[in-house]
Amino acid sequence: MGPEENEGLSKPKRFRTAYNFFFMHERDANLKSQSNEFSSEEISPSSPKTSITTKRKHLLNECKVGFTRRVSQKWKQIPADEKRKFEAMARKDLERYQKEFKDYQKKTRDAAWEKYKLTMEISELKTSLATEENEGSAKNPQQKEKSSVKLPLSLQNAEQQELSS
Repeated sequence: MGPEENEGLSKPKRFRTAYNFFFMHERDANLKSQSNEFSSEEISPSSPKTSITTKRKHLLNECKVGFTRRVSQKWKQIPADEKRKFEAMARKDLERYQKEFKDYQKKTRDAAWEKYKLTMEISELKTSLATEENEGSAKNPQQKEKSSVKLPLSLQNAEQQELSS
């Protein structure tokens, strides 16, 4: 089933690892320390028009790679008891993901089953209509009337969707 067939169903967000949680923690701490640096600075009216946000963007773009390397090195060197905190967060997030993924699978299975049932009903109705038309034309070959049996509206919509895909 493609994503367009699962309208309203979206895959759960992927779980985060212990390193992901550590990285987010370090990033938040880094941003807070940078914002404290900028809030302590005063921009005088005589200085050129540079805003704090402009300086901050420049600072952030300047050292993204260096920051990532520092965090990676720090992760390798932190003690095991400090890592446990992030590992616990990762386990909890993994449990969340597994639960959401099971729910997602159940919903997609249910949606697929409903589509299959509709397809089978359409097929059976088409077969019965074709049989009735053949029997009617065999009895009276000059009279070729369309059968008065119509598909229910929900089945007509499902048939149109099936034909368009």
